[in-house]
Amino acid sequence: MPRIVLRDLSKRYGRGAAAVEHLDLDLPDGSFTAILGPSGCGKTTTLRMLAGLEVPTTGTVTVGERLFSSAADGIFVPPNDRHLGLVFQNYALWPHLSAARNVEFGLAVKKVGRVERRRRIGDVLDLLRVAHLADRLPAQLSGGEQQRVAIARALAPNPSLVLFDEPLSNLDAQLRLELSSELHRLHRELGMTAVLVTHDQAEAMAVATVLVVMRDGAVEQVGSPVEVYRAPATTHVAKFLGSPPMNLHPADGPLSSLRDAIAQGQGLEPGMADVVGVRPEHVLLDDARPGWRQRARARSVLSTGASALVHLVLDGGAELSAVVRGESDLEPDRVVEVTVEADRGHLFDREGRRLRPRGVPSALPTSPELFEEVLPWSR
Repeated sequence: MPRIVLRDLSKRYGRGAAAVEHLDLDLPDGSFTAILGPSGCGKTTTLRMLAGLEVPTTGTVTVGERLFSSAADGIFVPPNDRHLGLVFQNYALWPHLSAARNVEFGLAVKKVGRVERRRRIGDVLDLLRVAHLADRLPAQLSGGEQQRVAIARALAPNPSLVLFDEPLSNLDAQLRLELSSELHRLHRELGMTAVLVTHDQAEAMAVATVLVVMRDGAVEQVGSPVEVYRAPATTHVAKFLGSPPMNLHPADGPLSSLRDAIAQGQGLEPGMADVVGVRPEHVLLDDARPGWRQRARARSVLSTGASALVHLVLDGGAELSAVVRGESDLEPDRVVEVTVEADRGHLFDREGRRLRPRGVPSALPTSPELFEEVLPWSR
């Protein structure tokens, strides 16, 4: 499986603003990378330059030992010579061909022998659990089944790299959960190197081994999903990752005492902090653990059965969101005591950069568990 190296990669269209600017990424072989960010951040443009569907304005793209493009040297390998698998948002299945014939199409173009074609078709349809649908036309398949066939078609030629361009965004929430699990399984079983572009944080957290958060054409943070969630590098990452998002407040406002408690507990300088943050699941209600404490009133309680999202108004007027695990009998207007442990808080400077604590907080669950436990409100 190949390592992916992007150096000083930029893409400009005419004289307008750069879609991607001076991007550097080094992704290990066998990794499943999710590029996450809001619309217009440059994530799809980055994927298209990797696929060869866009010609970079500057920089180089190297996959394994092959230099796919170098703007300075005039090198550009076309998409059909990159040995990539591509899975698109809209499935892109031939409507007049059966599922099996759709999977076969790319193999026939590459002049794979008939016997080998049949073997690979059977293997990938079995792998994607749609072998029983081999003779059906796309119109006879559900959206999830069509996407499984599209993934099977991408995997059939045994590509060195598989690229997914928001493949689950057309599906409903339950199908997204199901196919996210399938992608995670495929990566684990095949050991494939893959890159997924998505704006769905839960999807990214569920499948990725490497998470890349982008903003305005640049990389904001790279790390494992747990690392990025646990220690967001900026307020942008803190707000974008997590559902509900991190509570963020001015450090010199009603929560200045929380700022001081976090700074003291983590060995930071309070005067350096411009923003104080805490994840909703780390806002504890009527809990005996030591930490910063303040009374609050529950303004609203939204329950899903397995957890409840509570909106709180503190005595000083500041508002916090809290996630309570399990069944909750908490009612609106009830007064509770809020506790925040110092090692669970975050401080950011005036540029929105996270202040680094002395120690690292205790480990959070692995990525699949984060999808189920930390992000219950994203589904």
